[in-house]
Amino acid sequence: MVNSLNLFQKKIYFQSCKTTGKTPIIQYEIKEIYVVATRDLAKQFLGQDQTKIPTLLSMLSDWDWQIFHSTAPYPVREFLDADQDLLIARLTVSHGFTDGSDYEDYKYAILLKNNFAKSPREAQEKKVNWVINWQPNQIKSLQESLTIQWQKKYNRLVDKFGAVAVSELISGEVKEVKLLTVERQKTDSELASMTIEELISFLKRWEPDSRDCLEESSRQLLGSALAKLAEKNLQRYAQASAHFTDLHPIYLFNLLKGLRQGLNNQQGQQREQGQFSWKSVLSLCSWLAQNSQTTDNDWRESCRAVLDLLELGLTDEQIGIPLQLREEVWYTIKLLNQAQEPTPKISIHHPCELAINTVNDQGEAMHTVIRYALWIRRHWELTSEGAGQLERGFEEMPEVRQVLDEHLRPEQESSLAIHSVYGQWFPSLILLDLHWASENVEKIFPQAQTLSNLRFAAWESYVSFSRVNDKCFDLLQAEYRHTIEGLNGKQQLTKSDESLAQHLMALYWRGKLDLHEPGGLLAQFFDLAPSALRGYALQIVGRSLQHTQNAIPTASSAKVPQILKRLQLLWESRLEIARNSTEPSLYATELAAFGWWFGSGKFDNSWAIAQIKLVLEVVDQVDSDFLVLERLATLADVLPESAVECLKLMINKDHKGWGIYSWHDEIKTILAKAIQGSNDTAKQTAKALIHRLAERGHWEFRDLLSASSKRY
Repeated sequence: MVNSLNLFQKKIYFQSCKTTGKTPIIQYEIKEIYVVATRDLAKQFLGQDQTKIPTLLSMLSDWDWQIFHSTAPYPVREFLDADQDLLIARLTVSHGFTDGSDYEDYKYAILLKNNFAKSPREAQEKKVNWVINWQPNQIKSLQESLTIQWQKKYNRLVDKFGAVAVSELISGEVKEVKLLTVERQKTDSELASMTIEELISFLKRWEPDSRDCLEESSRQLLGSALAKLAEKNLQRYAQASAHFTDLHPIYLFNLLKGLRQGLNNQQGQQREQGQFSWKSVLSLCSWLAQNSQTTDNDWRESCRAVLDLLELGLTDEQIGIPLQLREEVWYTIKLLNQAQEPTPKISIHHPCELAINTVNDQGEAMHTVIRYALWIRRHWELTSEGAGQLERGFEEMPEVRQVLDEHLRPEQESSLAIHSVYGQWFPSLILLDLHWASENVEKIFPQAQTLSNLRFAAWESYVSFSRVNDKCFDLLQAEYRHTIEGLNGKQQLTKSDESLAQHLMALYWRGKLDLHEPGGLLAQFFDLAPSALRGYALQIVGRSLQHTQNAIPTASSAKVPQILKRLQLLWESRLEIARNSTEPSLYATELAAFGWWFGSGKFDNSWAIAQIKLVLEVVDQVDSDFLVLERLATLADVLPESAVECLKLMINKDHKGWGIYSWHDEIKTILAKAIQGSNDTAKQTAKALIHRLAERGHWEFRDLLSASSKRY
């Protein structure tokens, strides 16, 4: 199979048609059988009449198949005495110098090697001149017959370009002429020792072996070495980067990649902006953007490398691009935005994912436009005269406004990926120019049914990637309501649905939403959302409480109603609805989420333990049971009766018994505190629970009873 694939790919057949008196054992596919059959027919035909060599060669040449061209040198070589003129004509044919495949034919190389000396001097000169002007490596076949003058020229060519080897003739095997070196790839240390001029010259002229199926991998290895050099010698390669134009895009990609990694390595370090030659780097970036070919993957990857480098330069204050280069930066961004990359045939469900995986008409270049605007704004914030510029917003950045306006016209830009960028960066657009953002809400989130895909693209990226803030909510209340209404009857939830729940809980946490507002968004959400999403919403609150490091105001604080009391009201309303329902199981996910609330330890102890007890009476399992047990173990000191009652409920509902093993330490702590305490009810409940555990095979807790007896 491997041999067959190689033959089909490289168009190489038997390199030798010579026989040794025996028919070779054919181990190859149908192509090789045809070669042998064609050779034998030619031999039989010429054996009867050698004067028909021209006729035979004409027949073989008329067929446009490599198999016949590959056989043609055989009769000339086997019956070379029959027609000397034909031999000379065959040796001096120029076709091999405009089509490299002829020289890959091993038989022609042998024919040339064995008979070149027999050719007239004029024919030899003609042949050698072709070789010099087109493929110097072919002289290897003529080496033994060269004049002293040409031998010297050949030696100089070998010194400069390397040599080729003509393999020994082996009957019946597949052989090919292999380049020993066209120009050998340099080692990392050799590349590092070169001057910039030498390195660029080498990269321009070096070519991998075209017959190597891994030729692009070879080029990539060289590119990777260049990336390492740029990373380790950051300023040297940044300063010289403008000279790296006209190179293969693989090298440009790796150069930019190395520069970016080198800058990443310097993040957090004190460094003057002038130490990195952004101007030279931007010169290379603009050249690449101007000359990129979006249909070629290597060029597209190089453009992405430009955008990756710009992202770092536009967002990092320590190693970022100085504002003086604003025009150069925008020139590159504008070029990349104007490039037209074909839309992928594969549909991507999330347009925001497509936006970060393509360069231009659906892509990352549009993200860079927003980063560019924010970069300018940050510089304005650092100057005393920047206040007026900040207030005027896009009036001070007309180039940004022009691009944003152009891509908001659906008749001009229908890309969902591009439209998703507006949603993802909507909070930043408000920051940059509140007036512009307000005026364009209906264009970013169009109401028309025919543009519903654009609306979805913008909303999904907004809700998935943006943290909600009050200004965004004020402008997008209609979008929140539209999305909530779409939850009614929804069977399969998405990440954006979960993000919606996060936004609503954050707004309620901050007091932006009212729980009991008639027709309010929160009430509508809990009325229409599926059980799983309602449970997720309450779980988000509990997780946020768990990860809140600073203390939340307690009951003695005047600020309680604004935070904890608001959350308590939310929980109590959901619990009441569940308990009054004819099917409490429909609310199991919401109730189970209280495990996070209780485990956070942020609420009043008595209120929290009373609520978790009510939950445990309704559901079989709570979320984050390990946190619940840890909290119960802590509260067993002050509320032993409630703590042991909750423990009893959890153990009784642990039907499979796995929880008891993982809760072992907390169970022992709660039981010990109850038995050793002064609350008789807690003590009796704990003892009964120890016996119940023993019945289930957990004898290890009986030691607590012995310790209690000895104590008295």
